[in-house]
Amino acid sequence: MLFSLTEEEFALFLKTKRQHSQKSGALDSQRSYFRRIKAWFDGKEWDQHNFMHFMASQVDDRGLSQETRNKFISMGRNIDRLLGTNATEGFLSKVPKLKRITEVLTTEEMLAIADVRIDYGKNKDSEFINKRQQALIRLMTFTGCRISEPLELLWKNVSEAPTRHITFMDTKNGEDREIPIYDPKLWELIHSVPRKNELVFPSSRDKTLTSGVILADLKKRAATVGIKKRVYNHLFRHSWATIMKQKGVSDSDICRIAGWKDPKMLQRYDGSDLDYLDSVMQMHPMMQNTMTELEKAQRLVSEAQKWFEPGVYAIEPGISGGEITLKIKPLA
Repeated sequence: MLFSLTEEEFALFLKTKRQHSQKSGALDSQRSYFRRIKAWFDGKEWDQHNFMHFMASQVDDRGLSQETRNKFISMGRNIDRLLGTNATEGFLSKVPKLKRITEVLTTEEMLAIADVRIDYGKNKDSEFINKRQQALIRLMTFTGCRISEPLELLWKNVSEAPTRHITFMDTKNGEDREIPIYDPKLWELIHSVPRKNELVFPSSRDKTLTSGVILADLKKRAATVGIKKRVYNHLFRHSWATIMKQKGVSDSDICRIAGWKDPKMLQRYDGSDLDYLDSVMQMHPMMQNTMTELEKAQRLVSEAQKWFEPGVYAIEPGISGGEITLKIKPLA
């Protein structure tokens, strides 16, 4: 079959038959991959032989990532579904090896980036932009959300009932996600952003902000407060996940809050190594029977440090006559 599928036909198929997201980011990605396939197949047959040569010349020979390879295969499968063909039969998608995240921001660094005041110049509404950015960056800090999610957040999805929460609609995994806002300061900051339209975090021109604008601002803020690490939008999500892992939050709860479907995504964060797994194994009753009172007291200190930050509180275990005590006091 000669490839003659139009971009409009394919987009309609993805929307009506496959129920793909209609968000701008998802649509841009779909268009990009489809256009590259269409350009190569112009005047060629859509069949297994040509698809094999397409993948070899446009993907494999160029050294593109496994994730990119998977996306082309997925796109090809959808074309097969629409045309009733089997050009992609036999092509397997592989789970790409996850790159371990080694450099993240501390909570203090993320808050410093959020709270610093920037002078955006005479032609910019610096007061509005600073309020918006402070609330937006703190939201990223405390929820681990993807940058696209707050940029598309609407006021109607910010609610007081039954408890303070926001709802990210039609997220990357196709689901809506409710996030409680426990921090009263964050809730106050969100509501301090002037309401220009239905968007919670609009641009100065009342349009939807782009991730590029946020990226440039994050870099400027990080430089202003003296942070030398490479700062980018998704680093806040990586940092949040790392902190939650180190605090001992379960993978299932992290996935539920952040919107990951596959817990394997968390294997690249600190807290997935043998030291962490060793602490988990200590919870088994058989292991607890082999632990000394001192080891158990040290475990209590580790648990207490999840709530009382070292450097702010002193945590001292005491053992006397079979009695274990834990003294927690603020440092002067």
